Amino acid sequence: MVTLTLSVAGCLRTFSQEREPLNNDEINELREAALEPVKRLRFYLNFTGSRLLEIDDLQGKSKVENRGQKIHDLLQDFTTLIDEMDDNIDEYARRGEDMRKVLPEVVKAETDYTTKLRTLQQTAINDPKAAAEARLYSFALQDALDAVRDSLDNSQKTQAQQTEQFEELKEQKKLEKKKKKY
Repeated sequence: MVTLTLSVAGCLRTFSQEREPLNNDEINELREAALEPVKRLRFYLNFTGSRLLEIDDLQGKSKVENRGQKIHDLLQDFTTLIDEMDDNIDEYARRGEDMRKVLPEVVKAETDYTTKLRTLQQTAINDPKAAAEARLYSFALQDALDAVRDSLDNSQKTQAQQTEQFEELKEQKKLEKKKKKY
């Protein structure tokens, strides 16, 4: 009975310890840019892009121990960061922050990410060596594709909403300025 309790406690501890997708420097950069939407979202773009570059680097090396698991972990980190960036976009939009400058960059990056992830998926299908490793990360890869698709959709919608919202504000200011003249 005691062994079973310890075993369950050990499993719960393992499940409760999530991977931290950011290193300390990245965490500090995000913390410093908390009130600057453009800067913060660009940091997320750098972090997500670097995870995909690490995956490319791993694929380019012929002998890497636990490559499939490493790709899996990087894909999980990538997905977590995409979800975090998407949450930040929602929060900044809710507060009425102007993200028009950075949203086109987000849309372009997420479109590129989709292409890179699909290429990774196709490589796993077409290359027998990659297929064996891909079993370790296929679920994480699908999660990453789904997260990027959802985030891209949200980014495009937010971009359109912000364009409309800030155009309306611009028009309102023009009308108010005209009224003050008379």
